[in-house]
Amino acid sequence: MVNILIVTHGPMAAALLKSAEMILGETLAEVKAICLGPQDNLDSARAKVELALAGIGAHGAEQGVLVLVDLFGGTAGNAAAWALRDGTFEIVAGVNLPMLLEVLLNRDQMSATELAELAVEKGKQGVTDIGAALWKAPAAVAAHAL
Repeated sequence: MVNILIVTHGPMAAALLKSAEMILGETLAEVKAICLGPQDNLDSARAKVELALAGIGAHGAEQGVLVLVDLFGGTAGNAAAWALRDGTFEIVAGVNLPMLLEVLLNRDQMSATELAELAVEKGKQGVTDIGAALWKAPAAVAAHAL
């Protein structure tokens, strides 16, 4: 099983984890959330990531770690990249709930690298203009049918 670490600015990481647990109906093992606060700089964020990784232990070394962060180039992603520079890991920016759910549902069958690819794909698919999907698309289909 690939270990998952969610790192975000503010409480979003914890909220995503709680939402995923609510939807999946279980407490998730080997998943950790790190919420960075306004007091956190790169050094303190890196220390938090390193502490979380130490808690993963040998499981993380064998199975790999997928880190999901909020912003590319932000403190969360930079801290994760710095802390994980010498391990087996993947980092994906732009974490959202559809991405997280797909990763969690597939982490027993896929490697960290495969999960990173899946995360990017499902994260993009999760961003949808609902109005266009529900109201504009049927009108376009009907216009072509005439």
